[in-house]
Amino acid sequence: MAENKMKEVAKLLGVEMGVPFNIKGSKNNPHMITEHGLLNHEGNMFPCELSKLLRGVREIEQPILDKVEKRYLEGVLRPFKDRVIDITKTKDLDMEFIRVQLKKDVMLFPNFEKGIMYKGMELNRRYTLEKLGLFEKE
Repeated sequence: MAENKMKEVAKLLGVEMGVPFNIKGSKNNPHMITEHGLLNHEGNMFPCELSKLLRGVREIEQPILDKVEKRYLEGVLRPFKDRVIDITKTKDLDMEFIRVQLKKDVMLFPNFEKGIMYKGMELNRRYTLEKLGLFEKE
């Protein structure tokens, strides 16, 4: 019975059961929803944080890249990951593109329509692989 309610809570918050996520401003990240409630990275329960999330006092950090964008960039950048300095979404007229600064080189990805892809990235902001959540499991 409790598991079913926690599934509803996870759905309401826009997260998946058992999948880690970060809460903005929390020092105990990452967290996850289980059948027992909201747990932090050490497995401790945080009912007060769950209450704050449900009341809108706290917010869940949304990942900068969606799953498809992340998988694509990891696939393309894997051979170069040790040489990547930063990744930027850049504008060119009415189009946008991804620019990857490597040590002693640059990669420019194909243009795409403005606002269609990489929506979580700010224009002209430099992101590290870590900030984008790339290659976390490697």
